[in-house]
Formats: sequence, C-alpha cells, structure tokens
Amino acid sequence: MQYTDLEQQRKYVVEKLQEQPDPEHLWECILAFQGYEFRTISGLPFTYQLKKGKNGNLTKELWIDRRKNSKSLAWSSVLKAFEKTVNIKEKNIDKLLLEIAQQHIVFERIHPFQDGNGRTGRILINQQLINNGLPPISIKPTGKYRQAFRRYNNSGDLSQMVYILAKSELESFDRILQQESRYLLNRDGRNVEVKSKLRATEREIDL
Repeated sequence: MQYTDLEQQRKYVVEKLQEQPDPEHLWECILAFQGYEFRTISGLPFTYQLKKGKNGNLTKELWIDRRKNSKSLAWSSVLKAFEKTVNIKEKNIDKLLLEIAQQHIVFERIHPFQDGNGRTGRILINQQLINNGLPPISIKPTGKYRQAFRRYNNSGDLSQMVYILAKSELESFDRILQQESRYLLNRDGRNVEVKSKLRATEREIDL
C-alpha cells in the first residue's frame, strides 16, 4: 500500500503513541490529524482544527466541526479522556463488570420509583462504564437480560448478567472499530487489548 507523506506521518505518530502513551505523543497525534474526517459511533462525520491565538500560533484548543453542533474542546478535556483510556489497561475488567452487574440487579430489586426503574438502571450502567473509560452499551430488556434476574433470584448467580455486559461492550467496541480511523484504532492498539479481555470474560462464562 502506498502512503502519502501525511499518511506516513499519521501512521508514525500513532505507533509512537501506542509505544509510549503520554501527553507529549498524544499532542503529536492531535497535530497530525487536523482536518481528518472521523465518524461518531452513530456514523456522523466530523473534523477538527486547532485554534490560533492572536499572535498566530496554535493554541491547545480544538474546534470540532460537526456542522450544526460544532464546538470548542479544551486540551484539559482531551487529556482527561485520554487518561481514562490509558487507565483501562490497569483495570480488572472481570471485577468491574461483576460489580456493575451486582449493583444493577440490587437497584432493580429495590425498585425505588413508580415508573422508569429499568431505564434508570440501564442509564446508571452506562454512567459506570463511562466513568471507567469504557463505551456505553445498549441492552434490550428482553430474553437473557430478564433471565439474568431470575438466575440471581434463584441462586445468587451473577454470571449471566456479567455475560450480557461483556457481550454488549464487545458490540460497542465493534461499532467503534468499524467507524473510527484505521490509524487511531489499529488492531494492535489499546481498544483491541480491552476487547480481548472482554472476550476472555465471555468465554469463561458457560451459558
């Protein structure tokens, strides 16, 4: 495959970031990918440019061009998201999903509201995932999801709910990998490392 000079540069800076994930190498990626067309999880295209100060020099503020929903993004926000991603490597995915599964089932058994408990509980799942640097998921409240509650009620077994969370996370990662840049989500990258942990969790649970 033939690369342009810009493509070579982008490939190089991503490889360096994967080797040494720190703010300095992240900034090099930010510089290299200005004007590149990314896509959100829902498929909407966007690009970004770094703003310039009064002296004409680049600032560390990104202008995200999403047509009607364009906005500025501070470097501090980029760093915060980056640090969460890096921290995924240090997390025990199995333990995290087990904790989220247990908290979700306990919440639904308490049933604190007259209406909307299921939706609220699934929103809380996503908030916990996002807080731990993982993408949100979509769970349909049917089939195995309902069976997971019965299994827990009958035997205290959380494995089916953990399986549902792991499977849903894999589906979220698959959507991201399909739509993101072939540079940023190289199949040797960090997101694939997390996916491998999730697949291992899924395989260990025999349903």
